[in-house]
Amino acid sequence: MQTKFGAIIVDGSGKTNGHVATKNRNGNALRTKIKPADRSSDVQMKIRALFATIAGMWNSLTVEQVLAWNAAAENVTYSNAFGDKKKYTGRALFQKVNINIGLTDKTKMLEDPPTPDGSDEDIVETEDDYWEDYFDQVRCHFNRTIGDTVGILVYSTPQIRNGQTFFKGKYKLIYSEVGTVNEVCDITVHLHNAFGTISVGQRFSIYIRLVNNLTGFNKLLPPIIIKLKEHV
Repeated sequence: MQTKFGAIIVDGSGKTNGHVATKNRNGNALRTKIKPADRSSDVQMKIRALFATIAGMWNSLTVEQVLAWNAAAENVTYSNAFGDKKKYTGRALFQKVNINIGLTDKTKMLEDPPTPDGSDEDIVETEDDYWEDYFDQVRCHFNRTIGDTVGILVYSTPQIRNGQTFFKGKYKLIYSEVGTVNEVCDITVHLHNAFGTISVGQRFSIYIRLVNNLTGFNKLLPPIIIKLKEHV
């Protein structure tokens, strides 16, 4: 469990003794740790198998490759639970890059660090992409060609209540693919598969990660709340 100290502890993140430090709209909180209900879902099993594959790949790297990943990690930072900038280890960067790629196309997973290593210029832009007006189908339109080097990862919450605004820990990966020929990503059937039959009036929070499968880095389409409407 991570803690951040001031005059008294002012922040926390992680698990300890059956409890989880978390945040909600009212601030920091400590809740009882619970076991997820879908640990045997197809997506969960896929992710666990992918982590095992990546661990085996790392253990088979040459000394020179490990040193190259360590050097690449010096140029890549991330924000921790408190918003502080941290650097990856070589192994952590290897895992980050390959879990992103492996969720969409395992054949493109990397043994050598990408070049450039983590540069935003090498990640597909998403500013002009948009969600369609929502009826009983949910689609995202990409105003650019999404080719076979771009992985699409779609995350959604279960149905949400009116007025609900805090969704941390609620999102689950419901769909992944590499590219899309017509630049339209229809996720209706994947919402059905993840949460059961969807119907008019239900609300979901959804976001998409676009992964550059040449580098393993990604950009986000920001989360958006959709409400299924009647056809007009």
